Amino acid sequence: MGVSFIGIATKATEKELLVSLQNTNIQNGKDVHIVFDSEHYFETIILRKPSDNLIDIYSCPNGSLCTVSYNVYDNYLWKSDISKLFDLLYFDVSETSMDHRFAFFSGGSEKYGMNVYDEGATKRIHGDNFLNIRDSDDIFTGTFAAAVNEYLPKAFGEMLETGPPEKVRRYKLLTQPPGQSEEPAIEIKKKSFFGKLFNK
Repeated sequence: MGVSFIGIATKATEKELLVSLQNTNIQNGKDVHIVFDSEHYFETIILRKPSDNLIDIYSCPNGSLCTVSYNVYDNYLWKSDISKLFDLLYFDVSETSMDHRFAFFSGGSEKYGMNVYDEGATKRIHGDNFLNIRDSDDIFTGTFAAAVNEYLPKAFGEMLETGPPEKVRRYKLLTQPPGQSEEPAIEIKKKSFFGKLFNK
């Protein structure tokens, strides 16, 4: 299939995830704004992003699955800081390079992490094999899918096959205040960091 995507899975709601993304950037000196862009079918979650400022989120009562543009990952995704608020599974799946990374963050730090180099008949794993990957496993359809199933209403493979009506909500991360035609996805008030997250 040749998919390549980066993101996180968490038990947090879509709103909690958006607020954490915005506030961790503000904490780290980056004044960003997140605005709603559009809705898409579920398969969009694993498709390459058409621009460098996109955040795609699928959310349900079990949690949220979020993938981002590489630029958002590289400059604006503060995984350790976000994990002070809620646990998260980080994934970087690349069937183009056949290099993958998985990590679990909790309490402000990475608890487990591994790089997986898929050499066809064998897998070279550097770090903690906390997902119990075997040489025979397919990383995308096997390891990744199994790892994110608990955050979804049904198995990841079924979600892809079902198509409509499951929807992914796309947001843009802006480094300038939104224009007149762009509505902020969330309102940030002058409150404590935890107060902002939980709207207290």
